[in-house]
Amino acid sequence: MLPLGTNLKIKKVPYVTISLIALNVLFYILDLKDPRFFYSLFSHANFPHLFGNMLFLWIFGSTLEGRIGWKQFLFFYLLSYIGAKSLFLVIQGGKSIGASGAISGVMGLYLVRCHYAKVTTMVPIGLMFFRFQINAKWLLLFWLTRDVYHAYTTVDFIAQWSHIGGFFTGIIIGFLGSYGTEGRKEHLYESSVEAIERGVGLDEAEKNLQKALEMEPHNPELHLQLARACVDSSKGCEKGKKHYLKSAQLYYQNEMTKSMSGEVLAEYLHAFDNNPISPATHFKCANALYKAFDYKKAVIVLEPFITEHPVKGGLGEQVIRLYIRSAIKGGLIDLAKYGHEVYLQRFPESPFLEKIGKAIESYKPPRISGVEATESETLSAPMNILSRMLSRINEITSDPMYMLLVSLTLYFSLAFFGIYGLFFTISLAFLGTLISDSVGSFFGMIFTGTGKEMTDAEAEQEFNIKMNMEKANRNAINGDYNKVEMNYLEVLKHDDNHLDARHGLAKLYCDHLNNGPEALKHFKIASRLAPDTSMLKESILQEIKNLVKNSAIKTKSDNI
Repeated sequence: MLPLGTNLKIKKVPYVTISLIALNVLFYILDLKDPRFFYSLFSHANFPHLFGNMLFLWIFGSTLEGRIGWKQFLFFYLLSYIGAKSLFLVIQGGKSIGASGAISGVMGLYLVRCHYAKVTTMVPIGLMFFRFQINAKWLLLFWLTRDVYHAYTTVDFIAQWSHIGGFFTGIIIGFLGSYGTEGRKEHLYESSVEAIERGVGLDEAEKNLQKALEMEPHNPELHLQLARACVDSSKGCEKGKKHYLKSAQLYYQNEMTKSMSGEVLAEYLHAFDNNPISPATHFKCANALYKAFDYKKAVIVLEPFITEHPVKGGLGEQVIRLYIRSAIKGGLIDLAKYGHEVYLQRFPESPFLEKIGKAIESYKPPRISGVEATESETLSAPMNILSRMLSRINEITSDPMYMLLVSLTLYFSLAFFGIYGLFFTISLAFLGTLISDSVGSFFGMIFTGTGKEMTDAEAEQEFNIKMNMEKANRNAINGDYNKVEMNYLEVLKHDDNHLDARHGLAKLYCDHLNNGPEALKHFKIASRLAPDTSMLKESILQEIKNLVKNSAIKTKSDNI
């Protein structure tokens, strides 16, 4: 079984792994086959020997390095080599070359730290090659068993005991360094997040996150994911609320993640119908968002105290002023004007009123495309293009794929083209990385429906939809159904296929505004938008049947 890759993401650029591959390739190019202790770590007998070792080093080392740190990875790599060489000298004896022992140590440590990974493998059966995924622990144990078997039954020139020594050194390092616990935490977290995103297995996700929290109780991300699992499963909403607030609190305690507390609080408000907690907490989190330039989320966090839960005293005044400043900075001038009106009603004697009014009046919306550029902007356009080009080149040359291609093709390029091979290698690696990135983006666009970043207009539209849906929920609670209708219609102006707004409007016409024809029209549209296998689709179709039936009865009674 030949591994081709794993499902784990490379967390950081694996500089040590790439450097080790480059050193091994360089030793092979220079034909250095030195069996002395240190040099033998980079020496290989032939190209298949080199290629096989570098393939295993890349597949397992590139994902492991970012999870344990580059310094630890390099130290453990060398330590595994010492362990491998020692066992080989004790049992087998003689001289050996190759990085197999150190790479076996990487595999042993991988077995402890990343046992949950799925490895894509290629298996030859006759003249055909088949690809399938296998759990990393079974694949690695298969290779260990294979080495042990050959060590006892086969007499050849392969240093099997070096492989075994390195593998067990890696396993021992993993257990002594508690990397197994780290691996279990990551596995519990990753599997739970995947379940939450798919909307299935939420009870299992909740249990896994609870286990992860027992190991790391002060991790804000674990509290956040547990809150989402509780809310999505429609069970334990109070529990979900507790974990949302704990997550926000933990994020706020870290200076580097303060703004995340505001994002968590905004998500909490959306999940719990804009039901706020203490004004002081909202103010602190909104202020963190404001300092992080996330003005629109700051508006969301403060909005409950502007519309429904007025705050008195100095804190109340600070809340409204921050709300207005955030709205102006975020380009939400209508909300800024509304905040100014509220400010005038609650604090008519405030000395800041005039200053805020002038700030709103002097607001100028950002210039949209189509307006003629100024001379300075025209002159700076080539510089902007050059800057983007340099940024793109930097992205590609920083990509691990680029560095791997350089490492693997350098020998052949120099052998065939001499010094010009260096230029050929760089060009080929650049082109290969660019194609790989483009193909990945293309398939990502097909399978996820995304191909570009959200524009400012799209972000504004999404914000307006969210705000109107939240207002509709609040107005429905207050029994103001005419305003609810306006809110839903406003959402549909931005997105005609918004299922929740369409269904909500149909229910509104049916249950509260007594407008059967309009209700029927929106129910029919909602039935086309709803997924075929969903419970919502069945519910909508039943509503349509009831409306049609009631309409027929009413028509018949009118005729009588």
